[in-house]
Amino acid sequence: KNKKMANRGVATPSIKPLRDALAGGSVWHVVDATGHRVGRLSTHIARLLAGKHKPTFNPAADAGDYVVVKNCEKVRFTGEKWIQKLYRWHSMYPGGLKEVQAKDLIQRHPEAILRKAVAGMLPKNQLRKVRLNKLRLYVGSEHPHTRNATPSLQATIPIYQSKLQQQRQAPALHPREWDEYQTELDASGGDIMKMLEKTGGTSFTVKYTPEGPQYDLQVKRPPGWEESAKIERLRTIKRRVDRMKRLRAAVEEIHGDIKERAAHERPINL
Repeated sequence: KNKKMANRGVATPSIKPLRDALAGGSVWHVVDATGHRVGRLSTHIARLLAGKHKPTFNPAADAGDYVVVKNCEKVRFTGEKWIQKLYRWHSMYPGGLKEVQAKDLIQRHPEAILRKAVAGMLPKNQLRKVRLNKLRLYVGSEHPHTRNATPSLQATIPIYQSKLQQQRQAPALHPREWDEYQTELDASGGDIMKMLEKTGGTSFTVKYTPEGPQYDLQVKRPPGWEESAKIERLRTIKRRVDRMKRLRAAVEEIHGDIKERAAHERPINL
C-alpha cells in the first residue's frame, strides 16, 4: 500500500503535449482553381481553414491550415450565374446601394469571388478574420509560397462532376474488351475503318510508355446516322406541333362552352 501511495506522487511523462503540438501545426496547401466550381471549391477551402480535417479539431481554437489558391480567374459558375449573381454593398448613406455582376467582378478583382464565397462559409465569430488571413489568393500560376508547401501533405480537391457529366465521358476500358475488339477486327480483315463503317461504335488503341499505358479513342458512326438523326428531330417537332394544335382546340371548345352557358344564365331585366 505504501508503494502504491509513493507511485501516485511521482509525475509520469506524457506524450500528449508533443502530440498536440504536432497535430496543431499548420500545413500549407496549394490548390489550383482551374475548372473548379466556386461553391464546391469554397467548401473544401473553408474546411481546411477551420481545421475540420484534423482529429484535434476545436471550434474555439485556431488550428486550421494555410491555403494558397492559384489561377483564381479560372473558376466557373454553372447556368447563368455569371449574369444573375449580384454582389451588393452599401455605403451607409441614402442611395448608397452598390451592386456588381459576377462577370464584371471577375474582371476587376478575380480573387474577390472566392474570398467572398469562403468568408460566407466560415463561422461568424472572432476567428473568422484570423482564418481568412490564412487564405492566399493569386491570379495566375505563380506564387511566393512554394517553399512552404509540403508535397506529401497536400490536400487533393477533385473537380466536381454531376452524374450526367460522368455518363457523357468515354467508357472505361477493360482487358476483356480488348479481346472483343480483336475479334471484330479479325472479322473485318484487319481494317479498322471497315469495321467501324460496318458496325459503328468506338475503337481504341493502346500504347505502352514508361509512364503507363495510353489509350487512343476513335468514335465512328455508321452510314446514314446523321440523316436518321435529322429525321428523328423533324418527327419530334411535328409531334410537338400536333400536341399544341390539340391543346388549342380543347381550350377553344371549353371557352365556347363557357360563353354559351353564360349567355343562357344571363338574368332577364323586366
